Amino acid sequence: MKAKLDPLDKPVGYKKPPLDTRFQKGKSGNPAGRPKGSVKTRAPEPALPSSLDEIRRRHVATPVRIRDGDGARDIHIVEALQRQIEKLAFAGGIQAARLSLERAERTLRDIEAEYRENLQWVDRYADSYAQISRNYAAKGEPVPDSFARPEDIFCSRDDGLRIIGPYTERGLENYHTLKNWRDAMHVKMIYDQVTFCPRPGDRTTFTMAEFFVLWIDRIMPKRWRLDAPEMKKRTLKLTCLFRPALLRELEDAFRLLGFPPPLSKPLPPMPDKHLRAFGLNPREVRRRFTKG
Repeated sequence: MKAKLDPLDKPVGYKKPPLDTRFQKGKSGNPAGRPKGSVKTRAPEPALPSSLDEIRRRHVATPVRIRDGDGARDIHIVEALQRQIEKLAFAGGIQAARLSLERAERTLRDIEAEYRENLQWVDRYADSYAQISRNYAAKGEPVPDSFARPEDIFCSRDDGLRIIGPYTERGLENYHTLKNWRDAMHVKMIYDQVTFCPRPGDRTTFTMAEFFVLWIDRIMPKRWRLDAPEMKKRTLKLTCLFRPALLRELEDAFRLLGFPPPLSKPLPPMPDKHLRAFGLNPREVRRRFTKG
């Protein structure tokens, strides 16, 4: 901006205000002073952590962004440090290699101790379940579904202790909901096959109905899975039904969910990314349907 000239031919512009608006030498800019009763306040100081432990916790909770074969993603800072130590070890760092081996040995010892403890718990639970089963048999009643079956309890060094299926009343409600969805999609899968894709070459991959059936079925307890004897009989019965009877089965299954059954068209094919997430190779799946 071009500097203007005031009446006294003094330049006016950035950092050069007019002379008549400048503070006068020896004269206060606020001659009245601060009003009586007003309190001089200071700006609030930023909140500081109360202890070093809080600083460490906040630092450890900060994620670290890395880029690898899966793209950019956030990982825990401990995992990032372990990756860096292993990188230095493979590059020939003696101290990093020693530290990495010490951590690996300690981790393996902890995993083995946890595995032994889990095995003991599984044995104790099997004995406890046998006693519960005898008590209910004496009363002429089946064991409630809210008790986990021993065949649904798995223990390994890699995955730890896993219980597939319900083992609480609330968990039983959630599993019943999942089972109803699985059964409804199972009927929909057979209905689509009979109605829209009756010939072998009509489709080239899994449908979304089949995906939901397979995904939910793998988290079902053994007694509720599709390969259980009762479910095999049900599948055989559904595949042998004529279309009107199959339609009634589909309506009854979706009525439990509170939704109308999708009848006008089949569910769309499953995208390749979902197939990969499920551990399936899309090309192999398409090749299987093409050969079939």
